[in-house]
Amino acid sequence: MTGSTYSFAKNTTVDTGKSQMQIEKLVKSEGASQFFRGDIGGKTVIGFSMKDRKIMFELPDVEGGRGSDQRERTRWRALLLAIKAKFVSVNAGVESFEEAFLPHIVVPTNDGKSTRFAAVALRAIAQSYGSGAPMTLPQLGSG
Repeated sequence: MTGSTYSFAKNTTVDTGKSQMQIEKLVKSEGASQFFRGDIGGKTVIGFSMKDRKIMFELPDVEGGRGSDQRERTRWRALLLAIKAKFVSVNAGVESFEEAFLPHIVVPTNDGKSTRFAAVALRAIAQSYGSGAPMTLPQLGSG
């Protein structure tokens, strides 16, 4: 919510490592396998496999400076909440697993790499809005 005065966990003291461990515990308790956490191209990523899908969340790195540690703690708490909310929605039958995690499903691209579905869909949406033409999903290129 850029520009909003609302900020979840803006004063949290929970260490980022603890939030990351809680995310791992949560997704594993829901049946995920192959959990990973790492840094890829200036982003911290969390990923796991579940229901024959690979899921990846990306957090762009926080720029250093005053308050950056607090912003990092806040973002990890928010990510935990977002993932938990998706599982609550799935478990309550509000939406399917694929619907809840759709933007974060990793899809292969034609160049032998992979990307999150959100990258593909957002490019198609921007192209459709820009041209006024009906939306079509492009061939999967690098994203």
